[in-house]
Amino acid sequence: MKVKNTSRERSNEELFSNLMKEMEAPRKTKSVRVKEAKQPKQCTNMAVCPIHPKERSRALMTAKFQRGDVVYNRDTKEDGAVRRRYETYGDTVYEVAVTKLGDSWVAGYYVSDWAEDILQPSTNERLRSSTKKGSVS
Repeated sequence: MKVKNTSRERSNEELFSNLMKEMEAPRKTKSVRVKEAKQPKQCTNMAVCPIHPKERSRALMTAKFQRGDVVYNRDTKEDGAVRRRYETYGDTVYEVAVTKLGDSWVAGYYVSDWAEDILQPSTNERLRSSTKKGSVS
């Protein structure tokens, strides 16, 4: 004798199926979702969505520092040489080589990413004048 599925059994199967689909979907952390929510919505028709003045000024801005410049990080109180510049979530970030020991590149360097707003030109003459071979390669 064949028993028909009741509506309750069917709803449980659907619920389980939907739950499995949801679990297989990629997850984003809360910090990523918050940053994405703060980003301006993309608009393909510029006649309808003109460039916001803030975005226009950001596009016209030039980088404060160039590759090879020696910069000082006010937060970590370290000096380093700029290797490259990139943007993430609309903020300018610099990849910086930081010396391992003191004011010389001889012992090697670490690489760190520093936000533009915490940087200023370095006054460390010894580091500026020392050979930076490899630090900005």
